[in-house]
Amino acid sequence: MWTPTVLKRVMGRNRVSLKNMEVAAGIVKAMKIPNNATIIELSPGTGFLTYAFLHHTNARKIIALEREKKYADELSLLAKESDGRLEVLHAEIWEWKTYDMLKHYLSDIKVHPWEEVHPNLISTIHLPNTTKGEILMNKLLRNCHNKSGIHYFGRSRMNFIIPEKSAEKFLAKKGESQRHKIKIELEGVAVTEILKVLSANAFLPNVQCVLFEITPLIESKITAPWVTFEYVIKALTTRKNAKLIEMLSTLGAGANILAEKLSFNPNLPIRSMTVENYNEVTVIFEDWDFKPKALDDDYLTNIFN
Repeated sequence: MWTPTVLKRVMGRNRVSLKNMEVAAGIVKAMKIPNNATIIELSPGTGFLTYAFLHHTNARKIIALEREKKYADELSLLAKESDGRLEVLHAEIWEWKTYDMLKHYLSDIKVHPWEEVHPNLISTIHLPNTTKGEILMNKLLRNCHNKSGIHYFGRSRMNFIIPEKSAEKFLAKKGESQRHKIKIELEGVAVTEILKVLSANAFLPNVQCVLFEITPLIESKITAPWVTFEYVIKALTTRKNAKLIEMLSTLGAGANILAEKLSFNPNLPIRSMTVENYNEVTVIFEDWDFKPKALDDDYLTNIFN
């Protein structure tokens, strides 16, 4: 009978590994798995949580995507004992094509009206404490906005397990210094709920983690083009203690003139701006005749590679 491997050292740099089955069961309980659920699990590692999913009566099917071949191979042994309920894909989770490929494995899932949360589809992401972890979060939020990737089938809940230190910047509120540009994107496309703080003793390395859930909004607060929105928040948040009027020039030569078109005070500190404020700046910037031309595929390539 398959049992998860208890590691003696970290799987990879800044990647946390769950090593406690009791905690895994508690995580699954906190996630509120819907009836007849299909669960997408990104970066399952040694499979403690995957195993717990399989033993939850509401889980009909689990699709696990693991980039490390040795862990994908180990989980494939569990798949053989699962009576077809677990499918393991050795896949590169950073690539867009992976999420297009998922459609093939979710062919039995019906597209659900976006106005309602999908009743049968849920995902779990073990997010690494790296720049690539931020890139993956960006991809998933962009999918929320575009109703693509995992959200092609509807507005489905996503659960994240992430080291507490990283979680601080993704969960920080307006006005807090830890508030990251991805948190601004998150505020624009989804609502967030902290489900559980997880003991450091349950992970390797010995690090406390946070389990939180995001649910896409029915209507995104970001009306500007996503690429332009990313460009704007990346530029403006390089100095969070500065005022907006001081940072507009980072968008392009002469961009200070955009302050005249704002409906709010341009002396507002960057750290106090709402997602609506950022969106308004982006909409105005997008329509500006002298907007730099570097916000195209070259810019995206630099972001995602």
